[in-house]
Amino acid sequence: MTHARRHLLEKLQVETATLAGLALAWLVLWPAVRPVDPEGAMSFLPGGHYARLVVFALCVWGLAAGCSVLTLSSRFEGSLLASLAATAAFSARSNPMQNLLWSWTGQYGRLYGLLAGECLAMLGILLVMVGVVVLVRQVAWFLWPQWAWKDPLAEVEHVPVTDPSKRTTYVVGFGAVIYEIGRKLFFGSQKYGARLSRNSLTTAGACLLLEMALALVMLVMTFRSGFFRGQVIFALAASFLVGTLVAHQIFPARFSLPCWLAPLLLAAVVFLLGTLVPAQQPGPAWLYSMVLDGKGQLPLRGALPVDWFAAGTGGAMLGFWLSGRIHEARQAEKQEKTE
Repeated sequence: MTHARRHLLEKLQVETATLAGLALAWLVLWPAVRPVDPEGAMSFLPGGHYARLVVFALCVWGLAAGCSVLTLSSRFEGSLLASLAATAAFSARSNPMQNLLWSWTGQYGRLYGLLAGECLAMLGILLVMVGVVVLVRQVAWFLWPQWAWKDPLAEVEHVPVTDPSKRTTYVVGFGAVIYEIGRKLFFGSQKYGARLSRNSLTTAGACLLLEMALALVMLVMTFRSGFFRGQVIFALAASFLVGTLVAHQIFPARFSLPCWLAPLLLAAVVFLLGTLVPAQQPGPAWLYSMVLDGKGQLPLRGALPVDWFAAGTGGAMLGFWLSGRIHEARQAEKQEKTE
């Protein structure tokens, strides 16, 4: 299969899985995770809805398993992208942060502390989600090795690649499965970063810092209000898409881990800084975020943890996925010119 056809097949799989996951989440799974209060925003820890958080996690993991099956011939990041994009249906159907703040008047510090904890809970859900994606793909490749993802750069650069039919040895036994999950969790499915940089850890760290800095600048420019769900989702998705894409083009890290951790880590910091801001401020509280110099604020706390999880992390994965395809296309073009 040619490089262009493989990319087209991967794109179709990711788009199909995303649309199917969105429809399932919007029409079928939403009643199981929606707020108890019809006017409430989608949050869990502030209201003590721990059981609903567990149900939310199960729904997310189920979507991840289904999207992984539909994206077997995609890279790992494509499967994770489709899974995260599907959860955006929950974020889109939620009421805005303003509704949550109305019920916590005068207790914003405590509320933001709980929301920071919810971001960390979302981070745990995300880590398990990654494990589900990897596990489902490995088991599916055991059953249908002909559908296994093949690294195009391995063929372009003539790097030996394990025959997909031989992957069966990797999924025989519980220990081997755990090893494969851990390997994919930290190294992902793309190897070009290791080839372009001798120090993968340094490159990954630089990519993470630049991604967060660029995304923060983009958020300041695009996140002007927490009232409209579409505006919140767009600001988070676009900011982390651009931030990750640019950062990974400059620092092509082998590790995809920092890119999809960055949004929730930044969200936790934003909410934790909110606990330091005095409860009484002039103007509507939901428009304020972290204090910069005592004179101005950034309206970043208008997004719910589920928004950072779905739109922020989903945008970051889209940026990383696009960056990987750009790297591969560029390498393939160089190879064609040398032949």
